[in-house]
Amino acid sequence: MMRVALKSELDALLIRRNLSQKEVAKESNIPFSTLNGYTKGTQEVPVNKAIDINNAVGDDVFASGISNKYG
Repeated sequence: MMRVALKSELDALLIRRNLSQKEVAKESNIPFSTLNGYTKGTQEVPVNKAIDINNAVGDDVFASGISNKYG
């Protein structure tokens, strides 16, 4: 499964939507520690988890960013 770094996209999403990592982790059913790794850039994000995050928050800018990354 393809994995990519999404640190900057996730940082921008959290700021733009005024969300905490805990909120996004809960809504997307991703463990907080895993999401934290994604936002720190220590873990790359599998495409299915990026989709889960976007489905949870419904952000068109994030969707466009992940579409470009996974292309």
